[in-house]
Amino acid sequence: MVKTESNSATSETELYVERIKENDKQIHRLLNFYQTGLLSIEYLPDNISPLKEEKQKLEKLIKEHPFLPRPINPTKAWNLSFSFDDIIGNGDREEIHRNVHS
Repeated sequence: MVKTESNSATSETELYVERIKENDKQIHRLLNFYQTGLLSIEYLPDNISPLKEEKQKLEKLIKEHPFLPRPINPTKAWNLSFSFDDIIGNGDREEIHRNVHS
């Protein structure tokens, strides 16, 4: 199987999402440790802040990733679908793929 850019983007995005989930679990554990008295409040910000910062960076990467499929306007897709030449002449590979397979 050949790995394409969109497959690569999907797997990369999945890795980001998994890391975000892991960060959420770690934050939840730290809060539980604090609530049960196992972690002092003065250590809480030092442990949670880096996790929150990493989560924000990952969310930004997901949002700004250049290879993620972007939704296409149905009117634009309809207008582009009148001829194959129009489809090929407009848009990037992902947009062409969406137009052909919609």
